[in-house]
Amino acid sequence: MFLLLLIFIVGSFILLITFIYPVGKLFTASTDLSQESIGEFSLYEELDAHHTEQLANFKKRDEENGISYHHEDHFVRANEGNEITSISMGKPYRTSSGLNVGDSTEDVERIYGDEYYTYSEMGLGDAMVYIDRENNIEFTVWTQEDHVRYFWLASND
Repeated sequence: MFLLLLIFIVGSFILLITFIYPVGKLFTASTDLSQESIGEFSLYEELDAHHTEQLANFKKRDEENGISYHHEDHFVRANEGNEITSISMGKPYRTSSGLNVGDSTEDVERIYGDEYYTYSEMGLGDAMVYIDRENNIEFTVWTQEDHVRYFWLASND
């Protein structure tokens, strides 16, 4: 009886953790994303006049730890030091590795490999998440019906 209770408790705990925390993240191998960028935006690069010119149509918002720019499906965030820390883009932008909105999930794997974890989020679709543990970067490719919808490149610093 005690053994059955213990198995039930451990099993319930594992299921609970699986639904609360993306366990796949713990077991996903690192992918080098140090040279990755979206359009002309790269992580840790200074958000300069050239960038702000490109963001002229974006809504600028001062935040507690920096600044962000938002327009439709596009988002760029910089920290207090004016370094880009998050980039989320859709059409017409592409990644420096050649991934475009509309490409297939097979194209994503061909370009970035098969070391990623997945999850779904209502309203956004299915996520393929690549992790660069050395540089503390995550690259999320949002897909719908097995085609790329958006990209999100973010620093975890």
